[in-house]
Amino acid sequence: MQVMQARTHAGLKLAPQSCHLVHPTFHSLPHFSRWACPQATSSAAQDSPSQVVVRIPESKEEAISDAVQAAATQLQPQAKSKGFSKGGSRQYCLCIDLPIASEGVEDVADLGKRVSQELSSKLNTPCTVVFADEQAAAVCLRGGKSRSVAIMHLREACRKPLLSGGVLVIVAPKIADVALCDQLVQEVWTGSGALLVNSEFAVTPLTEASPDLQPFLQSLATVYAFQPVAVKGLLGNMEGAVLKRVERGDPGQTPYKMLKQVKGEFVQIGQSLKRPDNDDLEATFINASAAQSPLTKAARAIRGVFSKDKK
Repeated sequence: MQVMQARTHAGLKLAPQSCHLVHPTFHSLPHFSRWACPQATSSAAQDSPSQVVVRIPESKEEAISDAVQAAATQLQPQAKSKGFSKGGSRQYCLCIDLPIASEGVEDVADLGKRVSQELSSKLNTPCTVVFADEQAAAVCLRGGKSRSVAIMHLREACRKPLLSGGVLVIVAPKIADVALCDQLVQEVWTGSGALLVNSEFAVTPLTEASPDLQPFLQSLATVYAFQPVAVKGLLGNMEGAVLKRVERGDPGQTPYKMLKQVKGEFVQIGQSLKRPDNDDLEATFINASAAQSPLTKAARAIRGVFSKDKK
């Protein structure tokens, strides 16, 4: 069994039922009429006669706007405080996860610029944007400087004795960057809040991380995540998405919703407080498809007839 996941190309899982699970991007699903949002397995949701249709972003711009709104709602109370300053009270380090066309520096730079500019405008506060990729930072700087957005790369930021300036936005850090991100957020940054955009270690649990990194890792809180999903297998081709969108309150209490595309709409088929992995998605989509199959419905009808006869 081989499992691969990525934001920018098809992640593939070969299941025992010969089911292929694919995680595409914005541009790899032109046949999607809309975007979708899924959650972890929930039999009650799957068997319910009343299906819940979930609104999904219909474009890259709408997805970014939804993600920024979710982050801004959490960051607003911190706007006049030093949430990550030395001696300050512990706060969440927020995370948003968005699909992009590729992991090339142009696309990463564009994503970081769009998110930071919209966040700065919504909060009416400057942003300090730190790119994990030095080339992406250079590309973003070529677009011109802004009064509301300061741009630098991760190692440059970590060399500063102290750094402040509204909200800290760290763009596309990899697992190898986790120690530098910890240093930046916990020791260097003295601003009001921090936001990670498409962080690799926010998606992939670090089970063997150093104890010194645990306070930082435990402070991560996803406020928005969107990922289109396509499943191909014996039960046919299925499309949908995973969506988490925090509107208020504790981010940890907002579940990830798993959605399946049904006649052009995205219907919730499950949910989970933890981010669903390939196995969760595979089981949820297969169970939802099996529950709606003609054979399953016929079997239920026959059972109902025999139950009535027994009475």
